[in-house]
Amino acid sequence: QDTVTQRATITLHLDEGLEELAYKFKLDLTTFFALKVAERMVEVSVIADAEFTMCVGRLGGAVEPTKTSWEITRERNAPGDEKDHLALKVGLAKAAGFKERWDEVFTRMEPWEVSESLHAALALPSAGGAALGEAN
Repeated sequence: QDTVTQRATITLHLDEGLEELAYKFKLDLTTFFALKVAERMVEVSVIADAEFTMCVGRLGGAVEPTKTSWEITRERNAPGDEKDHLALKVGLAKAAGFKERWDEVFTRMEPWEVSESLHAALALPSAGGAALGEAN
């Protein structure tokens, strides 16, 4: 997290063999990934013959989705390591009211947690006070 620029960064370390496979199959890695950013959630997918979810997670605070950036970089597992590998680095602009330091920038969610989160968002109270989908 950068307290000056008010941005948070997520670094996803990619499989060491990805670079070789991309070269072998003439794959442009800049079009291989798809990123969906909501105010409090991020989904990263890979695009082959269809879109496949790589990871989904909740953010430690709200962001401005339209100000998201991403790049493919080279990272090391530890500062002294000789060998590096590819990583996907996602930059997120913190929304107003969420500029303080977050305890966790990104928390990976299991599929059931994503479903539960969507159901909770859809369970808005109706005029009769019952949740959506419940009989009055």
